[in-house]
Amino acid sequence: MSGREIVLAGNRRHPNRLGRRAAVAAGILVCVGAGVAAGGIWRADAQARDDHRCAPGARPLHVAAAPEIAGVVADLAGAAGSDDSAGGCPRPVVTAVPAVEVADVIRNERGDRPDVWIPDSSVWVNRRAPAGRALPPNNPSVARSPIVVAVAERTAAGLGWPSRTPELGDLLVPDDGDAAGPVRFVLPDPGRSAATVGVLLGMQSDVAGDRDGRATLARVLRAATRGSERADQLLTSLRPRPRLAAPATEQQVWSHNAEHPQSRVVAAYQPGPGHAFDYPYVVLSNEESQRRQAERLRAVLTGEIGRWRLLAAGFRDPLGRAGADLATDPAVAPARPATGPAPDAERIDDATRALRSLTLGSRLLVVLDVSGSMATPVPGANGRTRLAVALEVLMNGLALYPDGARVGLWTFATNLDGKRDHREEVPTVALGRNDDGTVGRERLARAFGGVTAVRGGGTALYDTALAAVRAVRRDWDPTRANSVVLLSDGRNDDRHGIGLDRLVDSLRAEHDPARPVRLTTIAYGPDSDRAALSTMSRATGGEMYSAPTPLRVREVILDAIGRRACRPDC
Repeated sequence: MSGREIVLAGNRRHPNRLGRRAAVAAGILVCVGAGVAAGGIWRADAQARDDHRCAPGARPLHVAAAPEIAGVVADLAGAAGSDDSAGGCPRPVVTAVPAVEVADVIRNERGDRPDVWIPDSSVWVNRRAPAGRALPPNNPSVARSPIVVAVAERTAAGLGWPSRTPELGDLLVPDDGDAAGPVRFVLPDPGRSAATVGVLLGMQSDVAGDRDGRATLARVLRAATRGSERADQLLTSLRPRPRLAAPATEQQVWSHNAEHPQSRVVAAYQPGPGHAFDYPYVVLSNEESQRRQAERLRAVLTGEIGRWRLLAAGFRDPLGRAGADLATDPAVAPARPATGPAPDAERIDDATRALRSLTLGSRLLVVLDVSGSMATPVPGANGRTRLAVALEVLMNGLALYPDGARVGLWTFATNLDGKRDHREEVPTVALGRNDDGTVGRERLARAFGGVTAVRGGGTALYDTALAAVRAVRRDWDPTRANSVVLLSDGRNDDRHGIGLDRLVDSLRAEHDPARPVRLTTIAYGPDSDRAALSTMSRATGGEMYSAPTPLRVREVILDAIGRRACRPDC
């Protein structure tokens, strides 16, 4: 575990930002740490000191804290240790360590665990842990700071700031000039950044219920780029590229602006109570002496002086209440709530999978019904058929995917290709330029233009679905989300094919959690077999979408494409 030891007296990062009460408090703490005021502020807490005295020769408490709070913790640690004023306990050693590094030590059981861990968020505590490595529950918070999205002042001004506080939703609305929206997000790996997890969950909540919100979110996340997990580097990068947006906390925005007045950023807040860093105080040591020292330090951090000092550094208190110092910077909004609960393991996993499934790439097989009923004209569609409407919307939907996505196209009807019910129109190719010089989007567009409904053709639904899932699993790509999207307007009427029960049994028996292939089905039109399609999808962990009228197929297809990005709120 890497990191740096923090030994500070007072607030060297923001020497001019301490309020009068906090400055006095910090001065007292330095005196106590130096042994000058042996009976000073601790006299009223004599009983607590006696209860937590250290044995002679006790080793110092080792504290690993998130970098942005480590300096404050080190300042306050002077009052929790050093000679007789602290019950004979040595001064704690505070190390600034990113939370992910401590989490890796705990998960992999290598390296030295600290006695006390103060990560930025309970996200790290709530993540799924291997058996026997779970962390203590119910860890008290020592401070809070809302998770926000930081944008350059110029970008914020375009959103109405400073007259109004920017909202996360302002950044998720695509504009006419950029499919990614008014900004392009820089998102660190959610497996290594609790701020990214919080922003993803905020995005999901923001688009929940919006008609095209899921597709918008998919578009935004596909346009996102990876960034540093260090907040200082992320925020500094916004000045030369003002159309970028990065996850941060209110405190990090406030601190950045104090240190870099020439490259100020503005916080865009999540809806409602949002998500926040809650800085849990996690005691990891089982040694009685270390636990006594840990309790002393916790009492200092959560006591009145600790509260003053943390507020003066731009944090909020554990109840989400801000101090006067935050109000000095119009780039933050201390009146906004910061009371949202920390996400649980399931929501963390869902958010992580959502981003990775979109940014690591997709491998998609589109399977399109071309039975005779697909030639039915659509009322109100200028004479176009069900098939023509579906082809147009599918092509527009594929525009949401990046060039690196790999897409194939099958059509199906009974005995479409000799004795086979499906035909491969386009093999799985990259939507951009492939090794043979062809462009996948162009190949698909040409194939779509040549697809016609088969007069008198039946719907070989079950045989085709099983063949499609097997084909994708056979060439399964571990770097991508592997899936099948099947659209049908009818019911299975292949008298020589398998039945629904056999199909479902086969899908379940062949399902491999290590090589998942999800079947998404679209029940297209009033005659589709929604019950059967839903059963088929559920057998693979996929979903069925219903488009009762052909004119709604656009909404359904865009929803299906974007839905992976908005779990679990959609």
